[in-house]
Amino acid sequence: MVSVCVVNWRTTDETLAMASTLAAGAGDLPWELIVADNDSGDGSVERLAAELPEATVFGRRQPRVRRRREPCRGARPPGRWLFILNPDTGSTSGRSRCWWSTSPSIPRRGSWGADDRRRGRQQPSARRFPPWRRPLPAHPLGRLFPANRYAASYLMDDLSLDRPADVDWLSGSAMMFPRAAFDALGGFDEGFFMYCEDIDICRRLWDAGRRVVHHPGAVVEHTIGAASDKAQARMIREHHLSMARYYRKHLRDRTPLLLRPLYPLGIGLRHALRQAHRRSLERKQARQAKGRR
Repeated sequence: MVSVCVVNWRTTDETLAMASTLAAGAGDLPWELIVADNDSGDGSVERLAAELPEATVFGRRQPRVRRRREPCRGARPPGRWLFILNPDTGSTSGRSRCWWSTSPSIPRRGSWGADDRRRGRQQPSARRFPPWRRPLPAHPLGRLFPANRYAASYLMDDLSLDRPADVDWLSGSAMMFPRAAFDALGGFDEGFFMYCEDIDICRRLWDAGRRVVHHPGAVVEHTIGAASDKAQARMIREHHLSMARYYRKHLRDRTPLLLRPLYPLGIGLRHALRQAHRRSLERKQARQAKGRR
């Protein structure tokens, strides 16, 4: 049994669309769908329960909405395998069947993930762990300087991922775990409000002697930003707070004492640049909207 676990926050349409692709992806493999609504406040629980009668749907009231806080733990599903999905994903032409059926054959399996596509184009879904030597996270450098080796290394652009391969960490938009491995780690770290919980759990899997495997035989379509785009300023802030938490948890003790301030400064600089870029786009959109009147 595969327990498909999804957290919904004001993404009911996306969750329903995702659910409609699961049967094709699973084929004749037994599966169930569990949806945890994190206090959307827009009637999501009632609508999802009505339109997905075969699913387990429940609401959770919390002071802060968390994207992927143990939806399976609250429902206590019987599944031996946990398939964590974003609501804005979907199986492509049933290709997740290959992934689901071959996953148990991976020795010392801890987690595995699929190719991530957006409108048919491949998105980076496997990455290397960020090292302490890089005080400014490298990912945004790839947009400004596509040929720089630091961003290419982080995004694993220097390797071919056309066959199953061990990777440092996988995008949390689509991840599968053996239930025993997931529970042994205590699941996702709830201290991560949004983002970086996928890096953290993959790091802990490797530390526990488990493998993290990228499986190109399965493909998910990922819209990206279905929930976070509804509160961009807040989500940008939460992203960088999560980056700082990851640094404190996994990198600070490995960093020479005199260099430790550089990583938080780099995260702060990245946050300032992202917020400035967001405000610039908003002003541009406002001018365009005013010009169309």
